[in-house]
Amino acid sequence: MDETGKKPIKILATGPLRPPVGGTTVLFETLVAALLERSDVELRLLPLPSVSRNWMKAVAPLLRHIVGLLRYTSESDVVALHCNPRGLRARVAIVSAITRLFGKPLVVRVFGGESLQELARLGGSDRFIRTLRKVDLYLVETRRQVQEARDKVARVEWFPNHRRMPPAEHGRIEADHPCRRFVFIGHVKATKGILEIIEAGERFDGNVGIDVFGPFEDGMTEAVFDGLRRVHYRGVVEPDQVLDVLRQYDVLLLPTYYSGEGYPGIIIEAFSVGLPVITTRWRRLPELVDGHSGVLVEPRNPEALYQAMKLLVDDPEQLARLRRGSLERRTAFDVAEWSDRFVEYCVKVASGHK
Repeated sequence: MDETGKKPIKILATGPLRPPVGGTTVLFETLVAALLERSDVELRLLPLPSVSRNWMKAVAPLLRHIVGLLRYTSESDVVALHCNPRGLRARVAIVSAITRLFGKPLVVRVFGGESLQELARLGGSDRFIRTLRKVDLYLVETRRQVQEARDKVARVEWFPNHRRMPPAEHGRIEADHPCRRFVFIGHVKATKGILEIIEAGERFDGNVGIDVFGPFEDGMTEAVFDGLRRVHYRGVVEPDQVLDVLRQYDVLLLPTYYSGEGYPGIIIEAFSVGLPVITTRWRRLPELVDGHSGVLVEPRNPEALYQAMKLLVDDPEQLARLRRGSLERRTAFDVAEWSDRFVEYCVKVASGHK
C-alpha cells in the first residue's frame, strides 16, 4: 500500500536499457528513475532487445524478451512499451498479442518525430496500423504527431521528452554578458548540421569558439576537424556530465535536418540550465524552440546560421533575453510533471480493463 492506503499500480515497462548509451536509453531511464521513487507504483523492468540485422544474433534476445513478457504480463496491471520507430515496427505486434492473450492493457510510447503515416510506410502499412488501433494508449513526442494520429488510433496523447530538472539558477542574468562560446552535443554526422557549423564557425575571429561533442556516425570522422581554427572536436560526453558541460557555454547549436527529429533531448537539457538554442525550422522543432528561447534558421544554410550566431555575439541584451526565456521553458519538460502524467494514464487504462 502507498501512503494513501491504495494498492500501487503494477506496471511492466519494457524499453531500451544500457548498453549502449543513446538518446532513447536516456529518455527511458529518466522516466524509470522517477517511477522507481514513487510509492504508488510497483515497477518491473524488462529490457527491450535492439533490432538487429543479423537474425542469428537477434533470436536469443528476442526469445528472452518473449519469455519475460509471458512470465510477467499476467502479474501486471498494465504493460508499457517504450521504443524508437524501428523497435516499434519490429516489436509492437508481439507485445500486443501477448497483452491481449492475458487481457491486459497496453500503453505504447514512441520516441522520435515520425508521423504515424511515416511509420506505416516503413512498417507494413495496413497491418501495422491495425495493430496500433488495438493498443489502449499511444504516446507521442510532438503535438503534430497527436494531430496526425487522432483518426488512426483509439487514443493518442502528447508525451514529450523530459528531464530531471536541476534547481533553477536564480543568479542575475547580466545584460552585458558576452556570447563567445558555442557548443554542439549529439551524434556527429552531416544531418545534424556539422558541416554547416564548421562553415559558419570558421568565419569568426579569435574571440569566438565552437566545441563539438559526440560520437561519429554515417562515415564522418575526426578528420573533418583537421586544420580548423575556431571549431574543435572535444570527444564524447557521458549522459550524467552533459549539464556540467552545457554550463560552460553561452549557446547550444543544433542546425539539424535529421529525418527523424522530434524534440531533441539536448535542447531540453539546454533549457534546464538556461542556455539559448540556435536550431532549424525543421519538422517539429518550431514547437519546441521559439523566439523567446532561441533562434530558428533554415536548414542546410550556413549563412543563416552564421548570421544567427553573429546576432548573439553582437547583442548581449538579446542573449540575456533568450537566456531568461530558456529558463522559463524548462518547466514544461520536468520529469516530475510527466511521471505524474504517465501514472495517471496507466491507472486510467488499467481501470478501463476491469
